[in-house]
Amino acid sequence: MLLIAGPQSFFRGKFSKVVESVNYAALLQSALVALLRNKMRSILTVLGITIGIAAVICVVAIGKAGQARVEQQLNNLGDNFVWIEAGGRAVNGVRTGTHDTKTLVVADAVAIKSQISLIKSVSPNVDDPVQVVYGNQNWHTSYRGVSPEYFEIKRWYVDQGAIFSQDDADRAADVCVIGRTVRDQLFGVEDAVGKVVRVNGLPCKVVATLHPKGLSLSGQDQDDTIIVPYTTAQKKLKGITWLDDILCSATSQDVVKLAGQEAGLVLRSPPLRLGEIFRLRQNGLPLRASDPVQNLIHGFLNAGARPVKLPGGLGGKLTEHITIPQSM
Repeated sequence: MLLIAGPQSFFRGKFSKVVESVNYAALLQSALVALLRNKMRSILTVLGITIGIAAVICVVAIGKAGQARVEQQLNNLGDNFVWIEAGGRAVNGVRTGTHDTKTLVVADAVAIKSQISLIKSVSPNVDDPVQVVYGNQNWHTSYRGVSPEYFEIKRWYVDQGAIFSQDDADRAADVCVIGRTVRDQLFGVEDAVGKVVRVNGLPCKVVATLHPKGLSLSGQDQDDTIIVPYTTAQKKLKGITWLDDILCSATSQDVVKLAGQEAGLVLRSPPLRLGEIFRLRQNGLPLRASDPVQNLIHGFLNAGARPVKLPGGLGGKLTEHITIPQSM
């Protein structure tokens, strides 16, 4: 019986023979000849590929660096930071600014710490501008009167020495911790720990210097500061019994807003203090402000990854305000 192969079998056999007879060396030689014959087109093609790859690498590197910088600045705001500041009041219809009330006291900070499980650290805060003098050097800066928990809340790390203790705060000790800018202005290359500086005329022993943080998001020098126990600031520097702020740290970022709301409830509780306002700031909202920044960076990266026309014809691939009744 005679079998006749169909056209499909015939062409399959022919194709197999062609593949087997391919001379790869000849193909390579032919490609090189074509490249050398069209030198300008070859150079433009290589240049286009190089520019495309370099552009994508640069866009990715710039985007990652920008994102890391934003996250670092937001991280410097504090550890799940909840900020309660004394507000203003209306006097004959004229509203005063923040820090114009006198009813935010240490007892409020104690109540927040003891009654709110979502808040892990609390520090009273008293601050004011100050002139600091050491020997024949002086510098105008600002001080903060806080408790030792402040350094954990604001993520301050010690460069030299050791921060003051709760015992120092209890007895209003004349000690201080200074930022890098203050240290450089007063001491230069000299070791500052153990030296005595005059803070508005009050002799204070420097017990530690802080690791530098640099500029804040608003451009303020965070290292231009001097930190003392809050009792020292109240009794010996400012002469007051109330607080300017209460600084808190929530147990996690997810509960920052809820912790702030519970702090507001504690401050609303009796005894009522009518006629004044507290302001509650939460950095949960500023932290979420990083989402649009990240979206912008991602969009920038995606735009850089889209096909573009290259030489040679190739394509390359915040703040929440809570009004709290207070008494005069």
